[in-house]
Amino acid sequence: MSDIFKRLCKVLNRHQLNTTAYHPESNGALERTHMTAMKYLRCFCKPSNNDRDKWLPSACFVYNTTPHTMTKYTPYEVLFGRKANIQGQLQQRTASVYNYDIVHDVK
Repeated sequence: MSDIFKRLCKVLNRHQLNTTAYHPESNGALERTHMTAMKYLRCFCKPSNNDRDKWLPSACFVYNTTPHTMTKYTPYEVLFGRKANIQGQLQQRTASVYNYDIVHDVK
């Protein structure tokens, strides 16, 4: 580890964790993130195509703007202290399409 990085960790009061190859259990949080990213990529990519690198930015965006169950915040909010500015129609709220009168008529 470089001397500059050691000093930076000391200033920030952080402990550097070194992992070894072929032992992913020592870095479990990162491995869980990779597992989630692979699940997202399976949704975006066809199994026959090997174009994961094209869809990786979209998968990262979805992960970083999805609230997590432990913190109830998105990783973007935790890092920057504000909600992500999502452009276009994704930002607009859709009106509810449920009509309870129809439910009563069906019964």
